[in-house]
Amino acid sequence: MPLDEERIDVPNYHHYNKSGPLTVDTGTQTFDSLRADLSALCKKGAGLGITDAQPEVIGQTTAFGREILAIRLGKNPDNRVLIVGCHHAREWISVEVPYLIAKYLIDNYDPAATTSKAKRIRHLLNNAEIWIVPMLNVDGHMKTFEKGFMDWRKNARKIAIPAPRKFDRWVESAPIKTSPYKPLANHEIRMFRMQPPGTGQKMEFTVDAGTAFGVDINRNYPIPPPGAGQTCPG
Repeated sequence: MPLDEERIDVPNYHHYNKSGPLTVDTGTQTFDSLRADLSALCKKGAGLGITDAQPEVIGQTTAFGREILAIRLGKNPDNRVLIVGCHHAREWISVEVPYLIAKYLIDNYDPAATTSKAKRIRHLLNNAEIWIVPMLNVDGHMKTFEKGFMDWRKNARKIAIPAPRKFDRWVESAPIKTSPYKPLANHEIRMFRMQPPGTGQKMEFTVDAGTAFGVDINRNYPIPPPGAGQTCPG
């Protein structure tokens, strides 16, 4: 489904539930309410028979219990697709891409399609079920609106660490890729493949006692079984 057949105007960046001018670290910006916009999309999509009447609540955040909203499009749950945005709090544009996909599909769905584009969209939504979660990291996203925290990346979970804790992982003995990180002259990015325990090189880490603030949820999904050859940053 080529999106270049017509011009798409990117809306204002989305706040979780507020709209209008808001003051952030870069000055005054204008935001749309994601909750209100998803509700409007659902109302339109429900009239076409391709969405529920309201956004789905797929869970709550750990720190503040905010609802994580999703929109379900399509008619065939046998072919499910998941599109997720805003793992990292400061990456506002990653909210917009999933949202615009949902908007594009709903705006262009036509049960009586006659053009090639409309027929492709009708076929997609008639034969798949697409779950779109524009803002997964709601707490972290909200933190980027606080003064001094526009660069915040993680969520807002606080974790008590009663005593120093050691972690280790096994990786290839040599990195498969090494490249300099230009903003920091003495830093480099090394890429390793995970290895089964006891093989390759053991990398050890120690976390000091205290309170850790924030988890990078993009780096905390379950990994494949040992030996599956997953690549991760070192």
